[in-house]
Order: sequence, then C-alpha cells, then structure tokens
Amino acid sequence: MTITHDSSTRAFELIAPEIRADLIAAVRENWPDLSDGLGERGVHQMVVFLATSAGTDAPMTPSLRVDLFWHAFVLHTKPYADFCTALGGFIHHVPDRASRNPAEARAAVIRTRSAISAAGYRADPEFWPGREHRRLFGGLLAVPRRVLRQPREHVASQPCEPGERRQPSGPAPGGRRADRRRTYMNDARVAAWDTYAQGRAQRRTTNARGESTWFNWTQYPDHGPGAEQLSLLPGGRVLDLGCGSGGNLAHLTTLGMRAVGVDVSPAQLGKARARWPGVGGMELHQGDALDFLVPAEPFDAIYSVFGAAYFTDPVLMLPAVHAVLRPGGVFAMSQQPAVEGCYGCQASYIPRGPDEDPAVVRRWDYPTAAWPGLLRGFGFVNCTATVLPAPARGRRKIGTLLIRAVREG
Repeated sequence: MTITHDSSTRAFELIAPEIRADLIAAVRENWPDLSDGLGERGVHQMVVFLATSAGTDAPMTPSLRVDLFWHAFVLHTKPYADFCTALGGFIHHVPDRASRNPAEARAAVIRTRSAISAAGYRADPEFWPGREHRRLFGGLLAVPRRVLRQPREHVASQPCEPGERRQPSGPAPGGRRADRRRTYMNDARVAAWDTYAQGRAQRRTTNARGESTWFNWTQYPDHGPGAEQLSLLPGGRVLDLGCGSGGNLAHLTTLGMRAVGVDVSPAQLGKARARWPGVGGMELHQGDALDFLVPAEPFDAIYSVFGAAYFTDPVLMLPAVHAVLRPGGVFAMSQQPAVEGCYGCQASYIPRGPDEDPAVVRRWDYPTAAWPGLLRGFGFVNCTATVLPAPARGRRKIGTLLIRAVREG
C-alpha cells in the first residue's frame, strides 16, 4: 500500500499501538515530562514528516522533537522497514557533517514545516516551531538532516547539531514563560536541591588571602583561576546559572558588574540572601535556568560553576545560552571531569539521611576532548576544555573540568 497525502491518520495506524507505546516510552527516557497524549502527537508528527519526505525531491529537515521519535522508530527495525515499504521506499539515516550552521538549520526546519503544510498535513506547533518561535525556543529548532528522494529509496542524514537528548514539551504557541516553567521544574528536583543546600555550609567569611569575596571555579578552596576567565569590563551584565548561595555573584558585584543569578532551590537562594544582605548590584531569581534564558535580556557573560549547566542536557542548554549571549561574550562552566566510559546522562545522588533513599538528579558528562566540538556545533568559537589538576596538597586527585567558549562577534 502506498500512503497518499490525505491519509496521515491511516499512516499513523500502520504503527501498531504497542509500537507507538514503545516509542513514547523510549522518548520519555530523555523527555521525562512527556505525557501519553503529547507522545501520541509526537508519533503522528513523525509520520507526517516521513510521509511528506517520501513524496518530494526537496531536502527535508525534522525538528529536534520529531527527531527524537524518528530515532526511536529506527531502532524498531522490522516495523520501521514495513512502514517505509508502505511509504514507497526505505528512508535511511545517513550522517551529513557538511553544515553545522545553526541559522541554516533553523531555516531548513521552517522550510520543512511549510512543505508539510503544503502536502496537506497539519504541522503541530508543539513539534514544529516556526519563524516566530526562534527566541522562544532558544534557537533550538532543528537537527539538520536531508531526506533525498531516490528510486524506491529515501536517504536522510544525521544531525549537524550534536546529540539527540531530552526535549521539553515547551510552551504553547503564544509562548508564555510560565508554561515552560511547568515543563522544566518539578517538586522532586526542587526538593533534591533544597536537600543539597541544607547539607552545605555557608562560604567562609575570608579566604586564605584575607579577602571577603572571591571567585572560585573548582571544588577546592583557594585554588584555580578567578573571574578573569569571563573577560568582563566594569558595568558588564553577567548571569550565573545555578548560583547557589551566591558567593561568586557577590564577588562580581565588587568588580562593578551587574550580577544576576538563577537557582531552582529556594533554600539556596535563602542562604544567598542571608549571607550577602548588603550587597548591591546582585539580582537573584528562583526558577529553572532554561526557563530564565527563554526569553532573557542579553548578557555580556554567562557562567555556571558545578551548576545548572552541568545538570542540564547541553543540547538544550548551549543554544539557549548562545541566544542570549552578546557577540564577543564568554560562556564558561566547570564540573567534574567525566569518568572514562561514563558519558551522556548520568545520575547523581544527594543523601537525605540514613532512613531515606537519596534524591536523584541528572547530570551530563562527556570526554574533555568532545566539548570544543560540541560548543562549535552551536555556533561558539574559541572553544576550550581543560582539566585543572587538584591542588598538590592533600590526598584528593580529581581535577576540575573548565570549559570556555565565546559567541562570535
């Protein structure tokens, strides 16, 4: 059977209910808040993308959200092959590394959305953000792929943006910020970081040099580089993603910066306000870092020290940061170096006491050498990743991974 352009429902029904349920479950591993209803819509949008691509010679590019479902379907090799046969030919996933330009990617997915509409299908805006959603979605619109029409066979390419990870259900087409907050924030994650805050002491009143404020990138006191990594001038506007109790922010204000911090934990922000009550020029916000970034006013530098950038999928975080960083601005983050062989989404456990299971939060680890390419894939330049050795004193040997990049001016 060949699927025609007025039969997306019929095409959808070619995928058995149990396979659709498996696809939704697979996508939910990277998109925890995905509901069954939204998952069914995602499967349907994958279907209309594949059906449209089968009927055109024009290049086709899925959105990241649609791509999650496509990846899951490809792994079900026989049902996927049978579905492609019904479309008239197999649709391959073939790597295409020719272009990594985010602007080209966004334009390609908008063209695909138009092609879907022209073919008589409905492009669901939850899965196909259009031109008007560029800032709303932090630039994260497309994983460039080309679907090339060949006799009885179709070829689709792999992403030019690295990885395919959890996608948010996102805001309604009108783009209210509160809608995204309901997507990203949940009580368990807030409670986990509140627990972490309760187990951490306040920053010392002075460091080894007798200073009352200082900037620290590492997990060790009086160690490593300082705020010079951010290349800020006095008066610059700087954002701390996962600011915790605000020690680094407080130091930046003493350098003449307009320092803004966001943290998901009310307990952490309570500690910040208690520790730095008289600091002017410091602005604190409670909420999810991605919610705060979309939309946000431009920043001269954005950083995260063992903070939200460590605990958010970089495929979501990096384009959102890039979208609000001024040209020439620095993005820098620090975290633990990855354990060899343990890459991608990993679990971190926060103790809650001897009689309770620990709280679980997710972090993202990649080999040090992979970070520059990951950053370049989202439009950054001058990308570096370096492991700062642990202090020579003491028995601890794990260093600190410091990642730094610049938005091209």
